[in-house]
Amino acid sequence: MGRLFHFLPWNPEGKVPQNRIGLGYGMSSAKGVSMEEKRIRVAIIGAGVAGSLLAYGLDQDPRYEVYCFEKVPRDDRSFAGTVLNVGPNAIKVLSLFFPDVAESLKGVSIPWETITTSQVTGERIINYPISEVADNPGIRLFWSELYRQARLPMEDRIIFASEVTDVAYTSDTEDTLKLSYTEDSGVEKTLEGIDLMVAAD
Repeated sequence: MGRLFHFLPWNPEGKVPQNRIGLGYGMSSAKGVSMEEKRIRVAIIGAGVAGSLLAYGLDQDPRYEVYCFEKVPRDDRSFAGTVLNVGPNAIKVLSLFFPDVAESLKGVSIPWETITTSQVTGERIINYPISEVADNPGIRLFWSELYRQARLPMEDRIIFASEVTDVAYTSDTEDTLKLSYTEDSGVEKTLEGIDLMVAAD
């Protein structure tokens, strides 16, 4: 098992290299993908904020077939902590790539408009408007709500309460991966033909 890090060559036209076609992995006639082009099968391990948004972004592109695995059950966000600030630059970038997610986050948060620092006595040392250094405010919200909103667009595609138990090559002659996992039922299942695997939070 010395080759578990597997990378696809960069191809700006999105076509699978000829040496990857007809290797027995199966073809797809999904919208926007011809029968001559193999969809790239991606497994994302972890449906936290990064994993969920990555899955959502790739799922918008018909060249990718996306699977996302998450250890906690669907409605379990007890691990998600308290309140956090999401900075203005993060909201700006999120608005550029995933405007629907950015708007949903704004709808369940309060604006973070001022950077404030105080001494233990309560005396303010810094009270600085974010609008003077950024194009938009940040937001303040609960971690649990951040997870919920990030997962929402892909919620029906995330395999919740699953745990990855093994990763190996599909066979000695193929360079795709197979992933073994268990669901909450305890039954072990296998997903084969994985072209790219991503460990995320």
